[in-house]
Order: sequence, then structure tokens, then C-alpha cells
Amino acid sequence: MGFKSTEELFQATRELIALLDSKGSHTAAQTLKDGFGGLNGLGDGWAYFLDAVKKVRENPPQQLDAPERQRLDRIYDAAYFAVYRRKSRWWRFWL
Repeated sequence: MGFKSTEELFQATRELIALLDSKGSHTAAQTLKDGFGGLNGLGDGWAYFLDAVKKVRENPPQQLDAPERQRLDRIYDAAYFAVYRRKSRWWRFWL
């Protein structure tokens, strides 16, 4: 399920960054924070954010439990859609 607004996406991202930081996953938190800071309303900012989320998603910290990984997946899907205006490829398997 996607986010209802960009503000909801931003809040979920901020919460995940804080959670990663509190669990000691400082590198992952900083990667997301840097990507999040690149959002500027333009496509290149979203692409930068997508790359950051993808890096964390491809190498998720062990401290993340299943719901937190799902949140990371939802953030990835939203960023992917913002960049490419379509769902990520893995959705095709569920259609």
C-alpha cells in the first residue's frame, strides 16, 4: 500500500532514519538522510533519493525487523514511482 501524500512519505522516511540511527545503523541512516536531503522538487532530487533508498534496501542492516523492511520497501516503491511514473518491476509478478 502506498502513501497518501508526499508528507506521509517524508514522515515515514524521517522516522526510519531516526530508527536506524537509534539501532546503531549509522551508515544506513546517513545514506538515507543524504538522499532525503537531495529532494528539491525536481526529478534529479527524486532520483538521488531513490539511489540512496536502493543502497540501503540492497544491503539492509541486520537490526531491521520485517515491518521496518516493509516500510523501506514502501519508501522505495514511492520514490521509484516518483522517478519513473510507474510501479517498480517486481510489481509485474503480482499483476
